[in-house]
Amino acid sequence: MIHTIAQKTADIFCRQNVADEEKKEIYIYGIELLVSSLIGAVLILGISIGIGKIWSGVVFLSVFILVRQYTGGYHADTYVRCNAAFVLTYLLTVGIWIFCRVHDLKVAVWFILLGAYIIMAVLAPVENKNKPLDLSLIHISEPTRLRCI
Repeated sequence: MIHTIAQKTADIFCRQNVADEEKKEIYIYGIELLVSSLIGAVLILGISIGIGKIWSGVVFLSVFILVRQYTGGYHADTYVRCNAAFVLTYLLTVGIWIFCRVHDLKVAVWFILLGAYIIMAVLAPVENKNKPLDLSLIHISEPTRLRCI
Protein backbone atom coordinates (compact mmCIF):
# COMPACT_ATOMS: atom_id res chain seq x y z
CA MET A 1 0.00 0.00 0.00
CA ILE A 2 2.71 2.50 1.00
CA HIS A 3 4.79 1.53 -2.04
CA THR A 4 1.80 2.04 -4.34
CA ILE A 5 1.09 5.49 -2.90
CA ALA A 6 4.77 6.42 -3.24
CA GLN A 7 4.95 5.11 -6.79
CA LYS A 8 1.83 6.98 -7.93
CA THR A 9 3.03 10.19 -6.26
CA ALA A 10 6.45 9.88 -7.92
CA ASP A 11 4.73 9.24 -11.28
CA ILE A 12 2.76 12.47 -10.86
CA PHE A 13 5.93 14.38 -9.94
CA CYS A 14 7.72 13.05 -13.02
CA ARG A 15 4.79 13.78 -15.37
CA GLN A 16 4.59 17.35 -14.09
CA ASN A 17 8.38 17.78 -14.43
CA VAL A 18 8.74 18.32 -10.68
CA ALA A 19 11.13 15.34 -10.45
CA ASP A 20 13.62 13.72 -12.81
CA GLU A 21 12.54 10.38 -14.23
CA GLU A 22 16.10 9.08 -13.66
CA LYS A 23 15.80 9.66 -9.91
CA LYS A 24 12.31 8.21 -9.63
CA GLU A 25 13.37 5.27 -7.41
CA ILE A 26 14.97 7.68 -4.93
CA TYR A 27 11.76 9.73 -4.80
CA ILE A 28 9.71 6.57 -4.30
CA TYR A 29 11.88 5.52 -1.36
CA GLY A 30 11.73 8.99 0.19
CA ILE A 31 7.95 9.17 -0.18
CA GLU A 32 7.63 5.68 1.36
CA LEU A 33 9.62 6.84 4.39
CA LEU A 34 7.53 10.00 4.69
CA VAL A 35 4.21 8.14 4.45
CA SER A 36 5.33 5.45 6.91
CA SER A 37 6.55 8.08 9.37
CA LEU A 38 3.28 9.97 9.10
CA ILE A 39 1.33 6.76 9.70
CA GLY A 40 3.43 6.06 12.82
CA ALA A 41 2.94 9.58 14.17
CA VAL A 42 -0.80 9.49 13.51
CA LEU A 43 -1.06 6.10 15.24
CA ILE A 44 0.80 7.39 18.32
CA LEU A 45 -1.25 10.58 18.49
CA GLY A 46 -4.49 8.65 17.89
CA ILE A 47 -3.72 6.20 20.68
CA SER A 48 -2.68 9.00 23.02
CA ILE A 49 -5.95 10.82 22.35
CA GLY A 50 -7.85 7.55 22.81
CA ILE A 51 -6.32 6.93 26.23
CA GLY A 52 -6.68 10.56 27.25
CA LYS A 53 -2.95 11.29 27.33
CA ILE A 54 -2.34 13.55 24.32
CA TRP A 55 0.72 15.18 25.88
CA SER A 56 2.34 11.81 26.46
CA GLY A 57 2.07 11.18 22.72
CA VAL A 58 3.49 14.58 21.80
CA VAL A 59 6.38 14.26 24.27
CA PHE A 60 7.07 10.66 23.22
CA LEU A 61 7.21 11.59 19.53
CA SER A 62 9.45 14.59 20.18
CA VAL A 63 11.92 12.71 22.35
CA PHE A 64 11.88 9.50 20.31
CA ILE A 65 12.51 11.26 17.01
CA LEU A 66 15.33 13.38 18.42
CA VAL A 67 17.07 10.53 20.23
CA ARG A 68 16.61 8.08 17.35
CA GLN A 69 18.39 10.41 14.92
CA TYR A 70 21.59 10.15 16.95
CA THR A 71 21.43 6.70 18.48
CA GLY A 72 20.31 4.44 15.64
CA GLY A 73 18.50 1.29 16.65
CA TYR A 74 16.20 -1.38 15.32
CA HIS A 75 15.25 -1.24 11.64
CA ALA A 76 12.38 -3.50 10.71
CA ASP A 77 12.15 -5.40 7.44
CA THR A 78 8.77 -3.91 6.56
CA TYR A 79 6.92 -0.67 7.25
CA VAL A 80 4.17 -2.61 9.05
CA ARG A 81 6.68 -4.16 11.46
CA CYS A 82 8.36 -0.80 11.94
CA ASN A 83 5.11 0.91 12.89
CA ALA A 84 4.06 -2.05 15.06
CA ALA A 85 7.35 -1.83 16.99
CA PHE A 86 6.94 1.95 17.25
CA VAL A 87 3.42 1.65 18.68
CA LEU A 88 4.47 -1.16 21.03
CA THR A 89 7.35 0.99 22.31
CA TYR A 90 4.93 3.83 22.98
CA LEU A 91 2.42 1.58 24.75
CA LEU A 92 5.15 0.04 26.93
CA THR A 93 6.52 3.48 27.78
CA VAL A 94 3.10 4.83 28.76
CA GLY A 95 2.24 1.62 30.59
CA ILE A 96 5.40 1.75 32.70
CA TRP A 97 4.86 5.45 33.38
CA ILE A 98 1.24 4.91 34.50
CA PHE A 99 2.21 1.90 36.63
CA CYS A 100 4.97 3.86 38.37
CA ARG A 101 2.67 6.84 39.01
CA VAL A 102 -0.19 4.70 40.34
CA HIS A 103 2.13 2.85 42.73
CA ASP A 104 4.09 6.01 43.63
CA LEU A 105 7.36 4.64 42.30
CA LYS A 106 8.97 7.97 41.38
CA VAL A 107 12.38 6.68 42.39
CA ALA A 108 11.97 3.72 40.04
CA VAL A 109 11.23 6.11 37.16
CA TRP A 110 14.47 7.99 37.81
CA PHE A 111 16.45 4.75 37.93
CA ILE A 112 14.86 3.61 34.65
CA LEU A 113 15.73 6.95 33.06
CA LEU A 114 19.28 6.81 34.39
CA GLY A 115 19.70 3.25 33.11
CA ALA A 116 18.39 4.22 29.68
CA TYR A 117 20.73 7.20 29.57
CA ILE A 118 23.76 5.08 30.46
CA ILE A 119 22.86 2.42 27.88
CA MET A 120 22.46 5.04 25.14
CA ALA A 121 25.64 6.89 26.13
CA VAL A 122 27.67 3.67 26.03
CA LEU A 123 26.14 1.81 23.07
CA ALA A 124 24.88 4.50 20.70
CA PRO A 125 24.92 4.71 17.79
CA VAL A 126 23.61 1.20 17.17
CA GLU A 127 24.30 -0.33 13.78
CA ASN A 128 21.75 -2.45 11.98
CA LYS A 129 22.14 -4.64 8.90
CA ASN A 130 19.39 -2.63 7.18
CA LYS A 131 21.15 0.68 7.89
CA PRO A 132 24.94 0.45 8.13
CA LEU A 133 26.71 3.26 9.97
CA ASP A 134 29.02 5.68 8.24
CA LEU A 135 32.21 5.43 10.32
CA SER A 136 32.98 9.12 9.83
CA LEU A 137 29.67 10.05 11.41
CA ILE A 138 30.22 7.96 14.52
CA HIS A 139 33.06 10.17 15.75
CA ILE A 140 31.28 13.37 14.75
CA SER A 141 28.01 12.43 16.41
CA GLU A 142 29.50 11.30 19.75
CA PRO A 143 29.54 14.74 21.48
CA THR A 144 26.22 15.65 19.87
CA ARG A 145 24.73 12.34 20.99
CA LEU A 146 25.65 12.94 24.62
CA ARG A 147 24.20 16.46 24.56
CA CYS A 148 20.92 15.21 23.08
CA ILE A 149 20.58 12.36 25.52
